[in-house]
Amino acid sequence: MKHWLKILFKQAKEGRFKIFLICFAFVFSIASLNKMSKYYTNNLRITLNITDLPTDKVLVNESEVQIDLTLTTYGFNWLRYAVIHPKMSLSAQDLDVTQTSYVWMPNKHANLIRSQLDKDVDWDMAASEPLDIPFDQYDQKKVPIILNAKLSFAPGYDSYESPVLQPDSVIIVGPSGSLKAIKSVITVPFEKEQIKANLDQLVALSKLDDPRFRLTFSETRVIAKVDKFSEGTIEVPIIINSTLTNAQIRHFPKSTQVRFYTSLDRFPLIKSDDFIITCTLDSSSVDMGYLKPELIKWPSYVRNVKIGVNRVEFILIE
Repeated sequence: MKHWLKILFKQAKEGRFKIFLICFAFVFSIASLNKMSKYYTNNLRITLNITDLPTDKVLVNESEVQIDLTLTTYGFNWLRYAVIHPKMSLSAQDLDVTQTSYVWMPNKHANLIRSQLDKDVDWDMAASEPLDIPFDQYDQKKVPIILNAKLSFAPGYDSYESPVLQPDSVIIVGPSGSLKAIKSVITVPFEKEQIKANLDQLVALSKLDDPRFRLTFSETRVIAKVDKFSEGTIEVPIIINSTLTNAQIRHFPKSTQVRFYTSLDRFPLIKSDDFIITCTLDSSSVDMGYLKPELIKWPSYVRNVKIGVNRVEFILIE
């Protein structure tokens, strides 16, 4: 090794190193051309593009369909295949079809592949296996839409009912086998603050993870009726229900205020009879020495209902 380096160094000093490099490159090029011109046999994986699929069918493995071929060709072709991955197309109409898949048969469909190979490429058809390309049938399913929303009202405003969606369901079209697992579709996150007026706004539906699924529409409408609310109070009598035989009592207070929150439009409609507060007189309340009031009835259009007392005093009358 040292002797060879000394010769190179000596040649460089004599100005012959450039000539050496040129000769070396020339010899290497001739050897490479000779090697690349020879024929080689090897396996090559080819990506297939399946075309002309019926509109009611979808491939189960839609990402890539591949086939292994045993080819004989010269080195330059193999170099080209290493740089550019070869792709071919197969029409679904030219293949055999079963209930669940398309089938490419080497003996029967050889021309579909051979016509797409270079003329100087020899394909060993006997080494190829039949290719099964499974498909699924398209189906459709109606599922509910779930609103993914965060809504907050301005002070003094509220809504009696939860927001509604119009439409509140969507039809999904996709492979029947995978469609069974989908139970609903959610909207994209929707956030609105300081709401003071009726809400009527479009919101998009979230895209499904599987690109084979298709929604019949991409957005829905969020609707909510918003009213101006106010707090009020009303005096409601306390009713005693006794489970003790022949027991008579005097209780205090006889009534209590009920605080509520409702819309200004409904405020004049509220009456004392709309609320019922009861206390149960039984052995346990006698032992405690007081009664627990319970609100058992109130109008559906009021919110945040609270009674003014949490205990009612009583004495037994003998």
